[in-house]
Amino acid sequence: MFHSTEFLIEANLAIIATGLSLLQVGGFNIVMESTPRQSSGVSLGMTVVLNIVGSSLGPAIAAIFLQTNQASISGVPGLFPSGVSYNLIFLTATIISVVSIILVITIKKRMLLESSTF
Repeated sequence: MFHSTEFLIEANLAIIATGLSLLQVGGFNIVMESTPRQSSGVSLGMTVVLNIVGSSLGPAIAAIFLQTNQASISGVPGLFPSGVSYNLIFLTATIISVVSIILVITIKKRMLLESSTF
C-alpha cells in the first residue's frame, strides 16, 4: 500500500525492522511473565523451538509465493514477483497471527478454568 516511492519503502522497512527487534525481547518477556515458575523452563524452551521453526519455515513459504506468482515488466527482460505474491505473504502472516492469538486466548481461558476448580 505504501511502496510507491523509495522513501516510503525505506520508512516501512525501518518500522518493520524496529518491530521485529522489539518482538523478540517482548515475546520472551511475555512468555516468562505469563507462565508459572515451575513451568518457565518448558515454556521458554518451547518458545525458542517454535521461534526457530518459524524462522526457517517463513522464508521458505515466502519464496514459494514469490516464485509461483511472477509477472513480466514491459521493457525489462525476465520475470519478477508480482504484487499478488506479496499480498499472499502478508495474508499468510496475518492468518498465522490471528490463529496464534486465538490459541493463546483459548489456553488462557482453559488455565483459568483449571485453576478455579482447585
